[in-house]
Amino acid sequence: MRLLYDLGIWGYGAGVRLAALLGNHRARQWVLGRKQVWASLSEWQQKRGDRRVLWLHAASAGEFEQGRPILDALRERIPDLYILVSFFSPSGYQLHKTYTGADGIVFLPEDKPSNVARWMEMVRPDLSLFVKYEYWYHFYRAHRRAGIPLWVISAPFRRSQPFFRRPTARFWGEMLEAVTHFFVLNAESAALLGALGIERVSINGDTRVDRVMKIRDESFSDPILDAFSSGARVVVAGSTWPKDEELLLDSLKTLMADAQGQLIKLILVPHHPNTERIDELINQFYGLTGRMIRWSKADRSMAAEARILWIDRMGMLSRLYRYANIAWVGGGFGMGIHNILEPAVYGIPVGFGPNYHRFAEAHTLLAHQWAFCAQDQESFCLAWRSLSQEGEPLRIRAELSQWFAQNQGASFRIADKAVDWLTSAHNRTAYP
Repeated sequence: MRLLYDLGIWGYGAGVRLAALLGNHRARQWVLGRKQVWASLSEWQQKRGDRRVLWLHAASAGEFEQGRPILDALRERIPDLYILVSFFSPSGYQLHKTYTGADGIVFLPEDKPSNVARWMEMVRPDLSLFVKYEYWYHFYRAHRRAGIPLWVISAPFRRSQPFFRRPTARFWGEMLEAVTHFFVLNAESAALLGALGIERVSINGDTRVDRVMKIRDESFSDPILDAFSSGARVVVAGSTWPKDEELLLDSLKTLMADAQGQLIKLILVPHHPNTERIDELINQFYGLTGRMIRWSKADRSMAAEARILWIDRMGMLSRLYRYANIAWVGGGFGMGIHNILEPAVYGIPVGFGPNYHRFAEAHTLLAHQWAFCAQDQESFCLAWRSLSQEGEPLRIRAELSQWFAQNQGASFRIADKAVDWLTSAHNRTAYP
């Protein structure tokens, strides 16, 4: 099984390099970013001195948002802690490379024994935090052999994962054995680990709750968005993919036809803000849904007259939801929905496509009728009319506010344990 794993790592890297040579922009970022890893680490290493090191690894932007509140809390409590953040994906790195809470931000090198040995020698972490789904055999094995504590945070587990199925369970189980502690999202995840005899588990909740609450409470305004949303009932659709966008644009035409004088507007935030595709859709739907504009090309008067606003800049989404009466989160027609807690924290109903079953928070929101799943124009419009009934917005806002208040604190519980470890002299990691 390890041979297959190593071949998979090699094959994936070779495939990305080929894609980069053929002109794929994201593949090129992946390749170039990894070429800079060792130079960046060398610079980071020279500034470290004898300070304690915390390493946090996240796959991409969404996973980093689950780790960020922990880093913020640790920076406050241990000001001289030396923090390294690594990303697997280019999108995560590009979005968060300017994060000031870390002393270094780099790409994670490929999980090959030579890379791992070099990385561990240069980084020499006192504590490592891996977020959610990130399991890398050689990195995990290196932690276990060196006796370095490795915590997996915001970890969800499902019976369908390779940890719990033959013939992969034994190999993937080796990675579970390397983990010092699991901070899991719910009791179901803890029970699955317990069935394997793993008791190094805390049911901790979702660290994203703390992050989205902090963003919600920060002041934010934008003159274009202010002018666009004034006097309208607004749908904000975030991290959208083509199928999400087509559903929303078609639905808007229907809703506008029976709006009964109500002004309905749509803000679209694509997962990848490809300006060429946005321009194509503006041309395709011109005259059918009212005026469409791009945020970067708009002024206040244009925004006030427009019915659809495309956000062609990254990094704004989590704050845009405050303009919404209803939110839509993309990804549900593909690999899975993106972060639905970002809009829900504003007390608004959240819609998404049918691929949501792996996400515990989606089931929670659906069970309380704070969210809806739509597969087509008809089901979206039906949900819109239901959620627009008198009293529904107030009910949802009040109930969501209470739920977030009750579920905050996961980040600070992990930070408390990390502070205890990092400030205890006898816990200093002994390197070979």
